[in-house]
Amino acid sequence: MAKNSADIIEFLVRIDKSDLNTLAQIRHFENLKLAQNENDIWVKGFSMEQIDSVAVKTLPKKNIFYIKDSKLFPKESLLPIGKLPSSLLWTPIQMALLLEEPQLNHNFFGIHETIDIQLSPFSEEKQLFATLINLDNTTKSTIESSPNFRLEHLKYVLVNTSKLLIIGHPTLGIKGQSFWFHNDFLLPNGYHFKFPILTKSIKNAINSNGEHYVLWQKNNSYALIKKSDFKPMSISSFRRTLSLLDIHA
Repeated sequence: MAKNSADIIEFLVRIDKSDLNTLAQIRHFENLKLAQNENDIWVKGFSMEQIDSVAVKTLPKKNIFYIKDSKLFPKESLLPIGKLPSSLLWTPIQMALLLEEPQLNHNFFGIHETIDIQLSPFSEEKQLFATLINLDNTTKSTIESSPNFRLEHLKYVLVNTSKLLIIGHPTLGIKGQSFWFHNDFLLPNGYHFKFPILTKSIKNAINSNGEHYVLWQKNNSYALIKKSDFKPMSISSFRRTLSLLDIHA
């Protein structure tokens, strides 16, 4: 069967050379490659999801193209403008952008420069890793009626007397806040750091020993949760936890 023509379309972005530093916000797309000529910087390899992502949409003064039949088309046009320059030398974006990460101060770093750590909407779909749920009758009933094979791949910890954090996949399908996993960070589904290039610096500042999961909220607050505090999920273990809280199903 012939492939759909959309499957072979390749997306590219062109920006002015003076705006090189703005590409830091897409550097986490490891599949991309970068090249430059006298006036322009070209980036290729975008998937459809990446080209429609917030990170790409917020690049200043960009031009988006696709290549079809060796011709270069503006993204929303059926008329080609020519061909991609043939003299471009392509380099993986993470090698091409050897950017110096700025010093951070998020009210606890105590060093020179201050950058607000913020989460931003992120369109790339990520696998669910954790769920923060209310410790109510629905949660207790669901856990206590679940077969062992649904629980044995899960771990849990009490965040406080009314919240339970469960990690593992697949989940129990209990309604709550869902999170994906990145570099010991538990990030709300649909969100990433506004500047993903700073991920390593943020981790070094608040979780350098890797002993914690860092649970982030959409309001940019976070909580450190020791990995060693998580317990394997089972009905008996869960009931023991409830008994310690004097909570009865």
